[in-house]
Amino acid sequence: MTKQNIIYAGSLIGFFLVVVIVGRLLFFQNPSSAGPVSPSGQSAVTGQNQSGAGLSSASSLTASSSAAAAEVSTCASALAQKTEANDIQYATGTILAVFNSGLSLDQASSVLSGYGFSIEQGSNPNDTFPTYHLVTVAVPAGDEFTAICQLEADSDIHSATLNTLFSLHD
Repeated sequence: MTKQNIIYAGSLIGFFLVVVIVGRLLFFQNPSSAGPVSPSGQSAVTGQNQSGAGLSSASSLTASSSAAAAEVSTCASALAQKTEANDIQYATGTILAVFNSGLSLDQASSVLSGYGFSIEQGSNPNDTFPTYHLVTVAVPAGDEFTAICQLEADSDIHSATLNTLFSLHD
């Protein structure tokens, strides 16, 4: 690899990180939040109270599941509105997810499969995951906003965002 190619690759990686960070700031106000917490101290997304203890009854679990589904739906609608209002172009069928450090690529893949998602076949996570904990996630086309909102609520995931398309001008 020539010095010019190395500089070019470094520039692309830097640009990619800027895209992820800007997308994160643009679409999410509180990146460390696992979702809203009710007055009783229970997360509407995870169904966990602040102490980490799970819900104790089946009826509470059903109510929490409904609340979580409503929260994801609200989040997805808001994200879709922001995307349309800002005329943001994105790749359909993929999103970007940054995992918390400490997880292996296999663990990250397992987290994604729990949602019915997978690491995109055409991507090379061995290049981005060890340093940035970043993967391109394959999701059903048209479900990008919902997938982002679902993953944002997962404690193993630092952030999720659209796979934004940019056009470069000379």
